[in-house]
Amino acid sequence: MKNFRIYTVILLGLMVSLVSNARVVTLNDTHETNYNADPYTCQREITIEAYMPNAKYIAYYEYYSDGTGAEYEEFRNKKKATFTMNISRRKILVLSGDQLEPINAPARRSPGSAENAMDEINTYYLVPRTSFIPTRADLFEILVADPVIEHSVVLDADLVTNKAKYKLFSSAGKTDENGKAYCCWDQPYKLVYKKDSYSGKLYLQYAKTNAEFEKELLELDPSVNNYEYFVYNAQKRINAPAVRTFYPYPDEDGYYTDLADHFVITVNYPDCQNDLVYTKWDDVMFVNNGWDGGSGEFVAYQWHCDGEVIEGATEQWIRTEGRPGSKKWYVKITKKDGSVIYTCPERFGLLPASAHVNYHDVPTSAPEVRKLLQNGNLVIECDGKTYNSMGIQIE
Repeated sequence: MKNFRIYTVILLGLMVSLVSNARVVTLNDTHETNYNADPYTCQREITIEAYMPNAKYIAYYEYYSDGTGAEYEEFRNKKKATFTMNISRRKILVLSGDQLEPINAPARRSPGSAENAMDEINTYYLVPRTSFIPTRADLFEILVADPVIEHSVVLDADLVTNKAKYKLFSSAGKTDENGKAYCCWDQPYKLVYKKDSYSGKLYLQYAKTNAEFEKELLELDPSVNNYEYFVYNAQKRINAPAVRTFYPYPDEDGYYTDLADHFVITVNYPDCQNDLVYTKWDDVMFVNNGWDGGSGEFVAYQWHCDGEVIEGATEQWIRTEGRPGSKKWYVKITKKDGSVIYTCPERFGLLPASAHVNYHDVPTSAPEVRKLLQNGNLVIECDGKTYNSMGIQIE
């Protein structure tokens, strides 16, 4: 904290010659805050509140990180002020008081140079003169960092492989689901960091070109802990020192970054239900959505084979190509309430075959029926009796 105050005094002391009637005031407290910029504007609105409970007069001084100057605003009975900040670090000094400066009052202690201010190094800061008597001073050091876009992902582990597959992506240069553009251009590199669930530290998984990044696919085990990944949009540094401006930031140097996608991924343990899939003939499978199966609650289907999604196989039934052999089949089923269930993986030959169910108690072995032409008229012989085409017995 002492070094921080020394740094601030030196910066502000350099401006003394530009500010008449400079005053030395006691610093009551410092406040450090970190924010991420808005992903659509790359800016952030920061609201700062004076800490003096009964303050009638408030003054805000915004100091630039290079110490080149200060913007001054003074308010009456306004304990909050909002600043629009780009991605940067800023220092804002807030002075509070409840008494106006007497008219024609002599200037309070006015050091003429930074050297004179060094005697006050531990407790005082130089500021321009206000129209009121400051009784409290608060220094805010604010970091507005690169935008971070949040993604919450829930996956089910595959029933065969016990893995969940997921492809990370970058939002840089793209638009959201409403067509609103993000503020950062797509850079040529992507840095992927994984967050350790115990220590909270970020570890570099890889830094690759966009073409290489597109080929990467995560394969995740089911876990009670979430997986966390950061994908940073980046370009390489060329003979430049590391300047970390994003928050949270990885420990890797050598790249400039301007946007990050934060993925929190949940991978559920697999679970399945038997006696829902039946076979017909030697190449058709279907899901029973009847009274003894889904009872009409199933509304969507996605078939899988040996752990792989079958593209386009989203009907209640599926026809295999030739004999399915030893492949294992299962279905992801969505119900009316939005919940999802899986059927248990099984080979075609081990699934139950569909059977005719006689709901009306009709004998399964019906008598032979013959259709004949008799004197130019259609007649039907059944069980030793003859009927005309209207079903009326004639013999």
